[in-house]
Amino acid sequence: MPSDLRARVLSLDAAVRADAVAGAQAARDALGEARALPRTPETQAIQSIARARLAQAHVQLGDPRAAFDEGLTAERLAVASGDVDAQAIAWTLLSLVLYRVGQLAEARRWARKAVALPRLSPVHAVRALINVAAMLRAEGRLDEATEAFDQLMVWRGRVDVEMWCTALINAASCWHQVDRPADALAALQEASELLPPGQRPDLEAWIDTIEAWAAWAGNQLPRATAAARAALDPARDASVDRLSSAARALAAIASRDPHVRAEAIEATESVVGEAERQGARQQALDLHLALVDLHESDDTLVAAVRHLRAARRSEGQLADDARRLSAEREDLRVELARMQVEADSLRSRREELAAANAALAAADGERSRLLRTLAHDLRNPLMAIVASVEMVNAFDPLEVRSHLDTVEAAVERMESVLRGAARPPMDSARPEVDAGALASRTADALRSLAERKGQRLVVDAEDGATMHADPDAVGRILDNLVTNALKYGGEGTEARVVVSSTDTRVDLEVLDEGPGFPDLDAEDGLLLGTQLAARTTGNEDSWGIGLHTVYRLVAEQGGILAVGNRPEGGALVRVSLPR
Repeated sequence: MPSDLRARVLSLDAAVRADAVAGAQAARDALGEARALPRTPETQAIQSIARARLAQAHVQLGDPRAAFDEGLTAERLAVASGDVDAQAIAWTLLSLVLYRVGQLAEARRWARKAVALPRLSPVHAVRALINVAAMLRAEGRLDEATEAFDQLMVWRGRVDVEMWCTALINAASCWHQVDRPADALAALQEASELLPPGQRPDLEAWIDTIEAWAAWAGNQLPRATAAARAALDPARDASVDRLSSAARALAAIASRDPHVRAEAIEATESVVGEAERQGARQQALDLHLALVDLHESDDTLVAAVRHLRAARRSEGQLADDARRLSAEREDLRVELARMQVEADSLRSRREELAAANAALAAADGERSRLLRTLAHDLRNPLMAIVASVEMVNAFDPLEVRSHLDTVEAAVERMESVLRGAARPPMDSARPEVDAGALASRTADALRSLAERKGQRLVVDAEDGATMHADPDAVGRILDNLVTNALKYGGEGTEARVVVSSTDTRVDLEVLDEGPGFPDLDAEDGLLLGTQLAARTTGNEDSWGIGLHTVYRLVAEQGGILAVGNRPEGGALVRVSLPR
């Protein structure tokens, strides 16, 4: 009787995966039967496995607290029974629950405990190893994940077909990320040959999806395209997670093969809509970012900006979800913290120290980014001051006055940069700004730099080109663009600022006669947020962050940045800002 009940409880794994509600009830029924039997190590092991299956159902139903409680009870019963398989099931289940609530390090610890059990049956060893490897991937520790998947291969032929195919698919997904596309494709081929047609359509769909990525990584674009199309077939498994991966694979293929770009845009637009309908925030964010790249390549600027803004909304929603999830699972974290302290207080302190160091490193990185940006933006007005001082004729009062005006303007620009760093971007109530006046002011402040290289700096601004914007931000945009034009223009060349407007926007164009943007043809036009640099013509330092700063400022103002090369030679940068 106990052996039959044990076999039935072990088989509940598939039942729970197929139907969590029905599987949970079957686990409760089996638990009741086990409790009615005499208390022995064998019946304790059966109760442990039944509770683990019940916890598995709670995971699928989105109740991590109930799953954690059942998992802890399963773990206590398993240890008391001394049954190796029951312990492996309980520990693997606890690792799954902790993984789902974001406790990756603790989840991996429980999974590793299961792997280290002596005399572990192949099925439980493979499942625990898959969990360990998946958690390492989630943490970005790809080298360690690869090693774990390599270890899995020694179990070939010792587990059932479905579990082995699951292991092969997960291994292939990791191998293509570490530049082993041939191994990934071989594993997928093996899984495809082993899996009976129609037995697990979800696994078949994942095989095509991962094959698209692996073939792309191996630069086998026709094979990658065919696999991505098969994975996106509407008749296949429609899980948003898998469809998102397949759509992003097709988008990656389009980055190398423009012939599939329109198809990739259409497929990704369709999947991102479904992701948003289902509230799949992370998938929606990844898809919007993929669409930004696709539309940039397709020169559909308005669509690129639309998806960039949608991605920002998704990021905000993810942050809100994380805060809400944190509040909902406070009790779970408290219980987990107690368990961690009881198990290993020293390890807990080390993890807290590592978290603090990571936060400090992140803060230091942000500080460094801000300092680099400030140094770049403050350097331009400082150069103007230096140039004025070098060129001033102390015996000519008019010239002294002119250069003093330039110095005062440069100081004002430095104060503007510092004001912008000290406060967040303006979101509303922006003042009316005369773009032509700002352009003239920028040109006056930088005139001494132009004169030092024998360059002409010309402003061509139409009257009435006004808009509601942050004047400091627009001033920094113009300052960066004009400074770049002077840097890259040779001696005796002209840099021109053109200000024009329509009913809905104000356009600021900066044209120079320098070498232009490298690797960009005259008929090409759009690069969004990309850092491009040629050699300066006067040995000036070029830090490579000017255009990035401009792009960020333009985006904050709700505008559009386009760059290109002029047919007659030189660069053209256009900023379009809403009126």
